[in-house]
Amino acid sequence: MSSREQSRKYRKEHPEFYRRELERNREWKRSHRELCRASTHRYKAKNREIVAKKQRDYYKANPEKVKVHRQSKDLELAKECELCPENDKRTESLQKHHPDYRFPSIFVTVCASCHKWADRERNNSS
Repeated sequence: MSSREQSRKYRKEHPEFYRRELERNREWKRSHRELCRASTHRYKAKNREIVAKKQRDYYKANPEKVKVHRQSKDLELAKECELCPENDKRTESLQKHHPDYRFPSIFVTVCASCHKWADRERNNSS
């Protein structure tokens, strides 16, 4: 078993550890926001062709998602994440999560980390 497979297995068996790690990473990124933005900006400026190719590949691989994103871009987001625990509702990095791409106007407002979790849950259930 590769180390990647071992990591996935461990995360699946110990979700509380994984959530703590996500929270720790989120806090670090929040306190070093400008550093993260500058790093991303430098990478994208230095690797324009790679970034453009990745974007084209994504559009080709996910035409349904791209279509739904474009159709729903003008729909209003809620003011806070709908999946975060009641005592810790996040209001930054809000995104639209579409449980079913056949219905572009039906979405849940989520923060970036909850969106990753929701997508993982959807992929695991199918």
